[in-house]
Amino acid sequence: MRIEYSRRRIVLDTRSVVPKRVSDGAELYPGACLVRPLIALTLLTIATLSGACRSRDIATPVYDPVTGKLLRIDYDYNGDGRVDVRAFMKNGKTERLEGDADGDGRIDRWEYYRADGTLERIGGSTGHDGREDTWAYPTGGDVRVDISTHRDGVIDRREYFRNQVLVKTEADTNGDGLMDTWEEYEGGRLAVWLVDEQKATGRPTRRLTYAHRTDPLIEVDADGSGRFVPIESGGDDVKEVVNAAR
Repeated sequence: MRIEYSRRRIVLDTRSVVPKRVSDGAELYPGACLVRPLIALTLLTIATLSGACRSRDIATPVYDPVTGKLLRIDYDYNGDGRVDVRAFMKNGKTERLEGDADGDGRIDRWEYYRADGTLERIGGSTGHDGREDTWAYPTGGDVRVDISTHRDGVIDRREYFRNQVLVKTEADTNGDGLMDTWEEYEGGRLAVWLVDEQKATGRPTRRLTYAHRTDPLIEVDADGSGRFVPIESGGDDVKEVVNAAR
């Protein structure tokens, strides 16, 4: 699955960095487009891939000098002498993967695995500079993407996808730790926009609903009950809210 964000040119592919096929001469690491499917890279899988590769130098195991345990496997898929993917091992299973998707020598892709070998989350770097600032959590056909827009590790935006289509977002625009802007999408188009006008409560106080109309239906929740009441259209206040949503 490939996710692109319209506001910022971010591409986070939720497919595994595991080589696609190695038994029939297929390309092993096709640049920034990371290959299918979402699978856990177990020690058995690594051994199978390594044995099938045309070059014996593609996979390099790293062992603990004291215990002799396998700590890591380094992969050089294109044979340029630089490591493209590092697989960190724990108890014979992959715990974490780090990949250089664009070949510039800096990590821009991370994969984290649970103890049972299933994929937990995928990390990305919007700056392609080794700093992790975007995390995707795939669950079946659903994906939640957490974003640190200031690249400081603090999540201030979340985007939710279903079957590769954006369905909703939430954002903390003032950095107080509370979400204050929400968007809901239908068929890839904005359907509902909500905002906490005070940016202090973590709940929406105003809602704009688009239903094939030029101007949206505007509603307010004045008492915090969660019940929105329509307001009259045409005033300067309404125009200001509509422009803000756009």
